[in-house]
Amino acid sequence: MQEFVPELTALHRRWLERRDPALPADEFYLGKLANRTPLEPYELALATAISERYPVDATHIVEIGSGWGGLAILLARLGFNVTGYEGNAARYAGCSWHIAEQISTYPILRQRLRFVGHGLFPEVFSDAHLAPGKLNVCIATNITSSYSAEHEGAMIAAAAAFDELILDLARFGVRRDAKAEREAFFEEVTARWFSPVERLIADEPYEYWRFRSRSIAGRRSRQSATPLRDHDLATPAPTVGEAGLQQPQLSPTRRGTIPWTTRMRRRDLFRTISDEQIDPLKTIPEQLAVFAKVLKKPWWDAQVLRDLQALLARVDSVRLDALRAWHAQGLRKADTVSGYKYFDFVFYTLQKLLLAYELGLDRGPPRRVLDIGTAGGHFPFVCRFFGHEVVGIDIESPLYEDIARCLGVERTIARVEAYRPLPALGGRFDLITACNTTFNQKRVEQINQSVYWRPAEWQFFLNDLVSNQLRYPGELYLQINKELYGNSEGAERLVRTRDILTRAAREGATISHGSGMIRMSFPVARVIRLE
Repeated sequence: MQEFVPELTALHRRWLERRDPALPADEFYLGKLANRTPLEPYELALATAISERYPVDATHIVEIGSGWGGLAILLARLGFNVTGYEGNAARYAGCSWHIAEQISTYPILRQRLRFVGHGLFPEVFSDAHLAPGKLNVCIATNITSSYSAEHEGAMIAAAAAFDELILDLARFGVRRDAKAEREAFFEEVTARWFSPVERLIADEPYEYWRFRSRSIAGRRSRQSATPLRDHDLATPAPTVGEAGLQQPQLSPTRRGTIPWTTRMRRRDLFRTISDEQIDPLKTIPEQLAVFAKVLKKPWWDAQVLRDLQALLARVDSVRLDALRAWHAQGLRKADTVSGYKYFDFVFYTLQKLLLAYELGLDRGPPRRVLDIGTAGGHFPFVCRFFGHEVVGIDIESPLYEDIARCLGVERTIARVEAYRPLPALGGRFDLITACNTTFNQKRVEQINQSVYWRPAEWQFFLNDLVSNQLRYPGELYLQINKELYGNSEGAERLVRTRDILTRAAREGATISHGSGMIRMSFPVARVIRLE
């Protein structure tokens, strides 16, 4: 990309020599030329981030406020189809000239670059500007003017017609140099139209975020001439009737976005609750009283406790009491690696509730979720509370089956094995989770040691999920268990494997070495390479 910078600088200089003298001088671009930065570092970083995340043949980029067209031309040179908007007459003239010059040098750009006639977004926006069959991504860099300040809300609402939005919190509508201002704007963006995906660039004060449209229609927030395809929609199952299927019940506590600080506190709590707090011998009221002392403290939001209490009220307590009596001896001997630990309904419901918050399942439209290694079904239990359709798969286990019945959850029996695809599970999923994985471990008695999946096995597993189970845009969320290894003295210890996490990070995943977390977003299908 760096080789494009001097070429763009030369284009800028030629435009200044040839432009209509009647057009006003553009101090912004004159300053860029003086500093020899026709593209700012954050623009180059943004182009890199886009090229790493989106396949060129399946993505359509739409830029609001293209200026003289530098970033749009760069993205088109990288292979993307690009549509641009520019409302300033002088800049639109410069942009048109730059594009014509580039097309004369690189004729292929005629197929990739399209600029809407001079006009302001969203006034000149039309659904006809969207590319059917592609992921439409709207980007906005340094959009600050009197018009954008006045019409900021309308611009955000119109941008929800795209699948995804990338913008700078610090330079949209008005300047926001203070962190508190950016946080407040983040809440506005996510209050109705968008869900956050990831922060792409953080270079004070610039803060580029990637958002996904939360429109119920999945790809359009207004009437569109382009028909939607079935797999573009996150549609709940139909009501019980002729189809014989059951529609998930929407929880009465479903709500919109939550404050930034609240999200951070919930994330901290999610990371700090540990297996040491598990006590399957305690009844639900006894264990709830323990966690309530923490959740009632002033710095936690009351909604966590309200959701937890509402979930636990749905547990079949009569069945649970009978089950406790039946397994009384096993419960007294339970430890943190036995299946009896899942009798601590409060701990595991709270853990999965906090995971649901982390994944944004407490807000937005219904999604279809696959939970791999569902055990007693606590995560499907929480997902259904928030109105999602969920399939939980695991191996056969009478104990887990009994626990799941107390939660009203039906488990699907399916074994995860190396180099073997998962079976068809009734359609694709918007979100796939696999927490505290054990399917990647096999005990070899001949050597009295556990053997774990290598990168090749993980690569096959992840690509099977992406190719055959995931719907786009979709997300994978895994938490890989620690692995047991022996040392030279014959002792064994649990360690977190860093190799798979590091390899996943190279593929664009967000990872945590502390928790073993791998989180990957997929705007469209792509191949994961871990070898």
